[in-house]
Amino acid sequence: MYPSFEGLRQNKQRVVFSEDFSRLYWPLRGTFPTALSVMKTMRGALQEMEPLQHEDGSWHEIASIPLTEPKVSSINAFIPLLDDYEGNWVAWHEHHEAAEYVKNSNLGARHEYPFETDPAMGYLVKCCGQDRPEYKDSLTIQYIRGY
Repeated sequence: MYPSFEGLRQNKQRVVFSEDFSRLYWPLRGTFPTALSVMKTMRGALQEMEPLQHEDGSWHEIASIPLTEPKVSSINAFIPLLDDYEGNWVAWHEHHEAAEYVKNSNLGARHEYPFETDPAMGYLVKCCGQDRPEYKDSLTIQYIRGY
């Protein structure tokens, strides 16, 4: 089994992404792997993309090509800007007239540590026609032999 991308980086080993890695297109909407598409070339047009996973469950050929050198068993995918997105959204909307709150006690187990510290305010769930964006953890993508 190969080491993880993060393990190699922690050991200060250089990891290089292949040119094929640049062909992957992953928008912020949708789920893995159905949201991913593959451009025909590195400078491909978004109109000329193929799905990473086809409707019949088969994979695009790029799925069998190592995307790093040295090869890795897994890689942690994340977008640093999203780490601040929920807090920024709350700061922007918390004083709007249309802000919709629920009491912290009505949140359920999913929300152990709400951003709001004032129990009188509650938990901001919606404003300006938008649901509150919830913090998203990173996603670990792992190689599985045979796929």
